[in-house]
Amino acid sequence: MQVTTDASALNEALSLIPRRRRETPGESLVRLFTKDGKLYVSGSNLETHVIVETFGQVLEDGDVIAELDSMNAIAATLMGPVELSIDDKLLLRAGRSKITLNLIADAHIPELPVSEDILFRIAAPRLVEALRRAVSCTTSSESISILDNVAILIENERITVVATDRINLARTMFSAPPDLKAEYVFSRNAANLACRAFGDLTEKKIEARCHPHLSFS
Repeated sequence: MQVTTDASALNEALSLIPRRRRETPGESLVRLFTKDGKLYVSGSNLETHVIVETFGQVLEDGDVIAELDSMNAIAATLMGPVELSIDDKLLLRAGRSKITLNLIADAHIPELPVSEDILFRIAAPRLVEALRRAVSCTTSSESISILDNVAILIENERITVVATDRINLARTMFSAPPDLKAEYVFSRNAANLACRAFGDLTEKKIEARCHPHLSFS
């Protein structure tokens, strides 16, 4: 791998990678890989899977996995252009700084196949507003874990984003294509992550796909 990226772009991409929960064994990992001349940063906490396309000038393709916390700590110290390369370890150069990071062998972060079938398209601000409203009505409950989740229901030509803490109910509805019926439930953390990822998109539409998990891009 030989890639030149930008410190701010790298830090922004890393900030979207989910960390494993405390009860989940193992370290939080991050994968950096190139494909079709683009740089991607990806990771998973076994519940939420994230792939971020970030700025990068790719001179040589590569695919590496490193420990997320170490990568975050190093990237936070860098400024300006950052060169990424591999020589048994991941080497990061920025200005006079030169830092190496051990790679993780025999680790696996899944590649998520992207279905060509688009369930629906929606303006980014509308989806973010609906998810934030739903998150505000979730609550942690050891006895009823569903109260910590957000649901997206698609039926009767309606898309409904809904959540409840048994006292309050948040429900936002949008128009959906006809003859489409599906139901997805995901965690409050995943909803918050989507809000962060799409919160600055003011004029773009988000595409929702199924493969078989619900994905937004």
